[in-house]
Amino acid sequence: LYIDGSTTCLELAKALAASGKSFTVVTNSMLILMELGRSKAINVVGLGGDFDPDSLSFVGPACEDAASKYFVDIAFFSTKGFIPDEGTFESAAGNFRIKQTIAKQSKAVALLVDDTKFGQRALRKALDISQIKILISDRRPGKDELESLAAHGCKTIFPAKDTQCEAAALTKRG
Repeated sequence: LYIDGSTTCLELAKALAASGKSFTVVTNSMLILMELGRSKAINVVGLGGDFDPDSLSFVGPACEDAASKYFVDIAFFSTKGFIPDEGTFESAAGNFRIKQTIAKQSKAVALLVDDTKFGQRALRKALDISQIKILISDRRPGKDELESLAAHGCKTIFPAKDTQCEAAALTKRG
């Protein structure tokens, strides 16, 4: 698995750590490393590089190079903005390059997105909607959004109370 650096993904990491299941997680996030590092069952691979104090993640050329060497079953990402017809958007250049690299090399991309991210853009597009295979959200997308997501082959999982269970279930299948 790959788990992105965000507060949303941190909640996923907490649920996975509590599951007691054994698997490998690759991440560039210091918070994810610290959370999963407490579990003896989870093998955590940290992508090094330049430390970004705003995201508490490693970024830059060294991190991008390290990311290019890993192939994961499922990459879990969050985002600054999400438009169902287009994809995800980020503000920090270092973050979107790593997301793009990991997304290209993963079997599936799962996007964890809360209600505040829908309809929002940020500085630069990170992932195209065609790359996202699973959308996990705290709200049911509208009819038009659901149709657009389905047209792009994206499965949707909601509401929030099911998010941790569904995300944990996905890791069991991977």
